[in-house]
Amino acid sequence: MGLDGGDITGIVIISLIIFIFLIYLLATSFVVVSKGEAMIVERWGRYKCVYYEGFHFLTPFAEKARCLTWRTYESHVDHDGVEQRRTITQEEIKKIDLRQQILDMPMQQTFTRDNVEVNIHPMLIYKIENPIKAIYEVNDLSQSVLKITQTALRSIIGDMGLDDTLASREEINKSLLRVLGPICLNWGFQILKVELLEVNPTTPILLAMQEQVKAERIRRSAITTSQGTSEIMKLDSDGKTQSRVTLAQGEKSKYVIQANARAESKILIAKAEADALSMFAEALLPFKVDPAMYQIALKYLEVFKIVSSNSGSVQILMPLETDIIGAVGGL
Repeated sequence: MGLDGGDITGIVIISLIIFIFLIYLLATSFVVVSKGEAMIVERWGRYKCVYYEGFHFLTPFAEKARCLTWRTYESHVDHDGVEQRRTITQEEIKKIDLRQQILDMPMQQTFTRDNVEVNIHPMLIYKIENPIKAIYEVNDLSQSVLKITQTALRSIIGDMGLDDTLASREEINKSLLRVLGPICLNWGFQILKVELLEVNPTTPILLAMQEQVKAERIRRSAITTSQGTSEIMKLDSDGKTQSRVTLAQGEKSKYVIQANARAESKILIAKAEADALSMFAEALLPFKVDPAMYQIALKYLEVFKIVSSNSGSVQILMPLETDIIGAVGGL
């Protein structure tokens, strides 16, 4: 019995569908793995091998790639650094990237030893060292790393005060790496470095810290002002003391110079008088007059002249027995 046109058309369509399906199945069985990637292949649900860079073929229906479940987190925070909402994206990765990558974790809320809440934003630099362990040793790798990081972070921060937490980021990074490294390495997940991007206390604590810093700056300013005033007073006192010492030394030098001048003048006057007496003695020697009496008589006359010039009417009583004027008159 022959086939009519409708049957032939149906057979052609079915054959075409089967052919297209086979072509699609064959095309999807060929995979290309790039450099720096790896693919876990299973045969009938059992581990078969790891495909690295190159061109590979998967047996249809029998072999398939085992996917790695990976979650990424995106935190949305307000201006105070408090996380308001979190976006979680989950994907199934067939080709596992073996290069170094950054895992940006969401903001973590924890408490310090002195019961102060802080928000910490950790970041991990990692690479998948062993893709087999990353697939089979842990159910959800990214979630497990996040939870173990949260636990370790709360344990470390819980043993530290607020001041130590804010000032010891490097110590916290080293402690986290020391705790997380061996655990994550058992999952084929090697942590190369840990960094804390942010360590933010809550808003009330920030306000209190700002007030503390303000008070500390005011205290330092007062101390500096007081020290400056004390230094000015000390310098002023030293200057006045030094000025008085200099003036005293000047007065002393002046009096010494004046005394020396008076002494020298008296010496010169005495020498002059001595020379004058010697000259008078030589001149009066032929007249047999005492030079001393002559000098005394001259002094008397000078005194009389001064007294008579200062008085309208002066009476001078001379003792009769004096011979001073006579000595003068005998010349």
